[in-house]
Amino acid sequence: MSEFDTTVVGAGPNGLAAAVEMALAGRKVLVVEGADEIGGGTRTEELTLPGFIHDVCSAIHPTGVASPFFKELNLDIDQSVEQARMREFNAESTKFGQLFHELRRHCENGNLGTAFEELQSFMGDRTEELDPLMHERLLGFEDIRLTLLHAVHYLQRMVDQGKTGKAWALLKSCLAIDDRFRPLTDSALLTLTRAAEPEDAALVNILLEDFHLCYPDSKHIASAKFRRARVCIELLNDKKAGVALIEEIASGYPEFAATERYQAYRVRLQTR
Repeated sequence: MSEFDTTVVGAGPNGLAAAVEMALAGRKVLVVEGADEIGGGTRTEELTLPGFIHDVCSAIHPTGVASPFFKELNLDIDQSVEQARMREFNAESTKFGQLFHELRRHCENGNLGTAFEELQSFMGDRTEELDPLMHERLLGFEDIRLTLLHAVHYLQRMVDQGKTGKAWALLKSCLAIDDRFRPLTDSALLTLTRAAEPEDAALVNILLEDFHLCYPDSKHIASAKFRRARVCIELLNDKKAGVALIEEIASGYPEFAATERYQAYRVRLQTR
């Protein structure tokens, strides 16, 4: 035994890694293993039928590719699907880390616009894939302005894709952060309020109440008032407020007041 400088007990991945490290340092190493085969938790054996190889301990070792030590050894081994995905994930995580470092630097220097441009450039044509992940990570970002700036564009993209249910959920979560948050376009807000559940009627009423202030140049102000009137009457049991809005449309928006749907609804109110 004296001919060896070091004895390693156990020839699993950790024991073998330790042995290799010491051997590379010029030491004479003895590795002792009590089992019939080396490998420890990474071993495979024919446990059932000949030719059918099974994992004895753990199923996969995808994080092995992330080990700096194994990278230095440059081992000639085939990667599993999981290992390949983990390598891609590690590379992506590194890119994300670098991106968020730059985003923080820009925001700390007061360059919110530059930060957003870099964020958009990073996502490129992968917005559908990266938007959910980016929003989740930005929820913990130091400058909430960037979080909401990304969210308003993410919201618009979901509306354009017809994902109104998910878009409405995103809108509500953003309103919980800042009650001044609104969709990028007037048409998006109208689309989302139509997709809202009845239990969200009070929130819909709030969003439509200042529609004309948020979108002063909109051609849909009368439509928003009409939508709000129906919410007040049909869902909030506030007929007085709803009727007042109906009358406001009649006096201030004659073109909309002449439409068939407005006239039909007004007749319904009169016959109730």
